[in-house]
Amino acid sequence: PHTPASDTQVTTFAELKAAVASASTATKTVEVMNSIVFSETVDVASVTGLTIMSNNGAVLSGGNLRRLFQITQSEVSFEGLKIENGLSSTDVHDHLGEGGCVSVRDSSTVFIKQSGFENCKLYILTFFMSFLRKLKL
Repeated sequence: PHTPASDTQVTTFAELKAAVASASTATKTVEVMNSIVFSETVDVASVTGLTIMSNNGAVLSGGNLRRLFQITQSEVSFEGLKIENGLSSTDVHDHLGEGGCVSVRDSSTVFIKQSGFENCKLYILTFFMSFLRKLKL
């Protein structure tokens, strides 16, 4: 895909997290050079014009253990990426409907271009606890 020139190229989770954390209200493009498994959720808050992209179809994975991105009051674009294996658990009363790979909150806008999401799971704890109580285990 044809994408804008990157401000920062990243190859590790630590570099990706640092690049996102340093994004300000100015436009910033982070190019992911290879696949990355996340060791924690990356918070994106109050950022405008952030693009996280790959020219080689890099995979961002939560390793079936965690959500990848928590986006709050921000504008973020994902381009040319595969985002997969995200997992989130939440209480039914706490932000119901957030995704297992990406959570988008509070007037945020997310653009998806030539990217895919696969195996993103959200487990609702209250439902399971209620179900278990009814079984009287």
